Amino acid sequence: MPKIPKSDEKVRLALLSGTIRKRMDALGVTDKQMALCVGVAEGTFIQKKNNPERFKYTEVAKVAQKLKFTDEEKLEIL
Repeated sequence: MPKIPKSDEKVRLALLSGTIRKRMDALGVTDKQMALCVGVAEGTFIQKKNNPERFKYTEVAKVAQKLKFTDEEKLEIL
């Protein structure tokens, strides 16, 4: 059976989640630090990281700034 391709939105959400994880690991930033930056509880941040469609635009902007997303990474998730 052929594999059904992911929608553009699902691809962007997967890229957002992966980029957050990659940059957090590279910069040594914890979930707790990110939660403080975004202004949510640590558990809430973890849920949003796992389900990035739950992020608000303003939260994504804070995450991108804290984790120093490149311009290319920013364009991938738009």
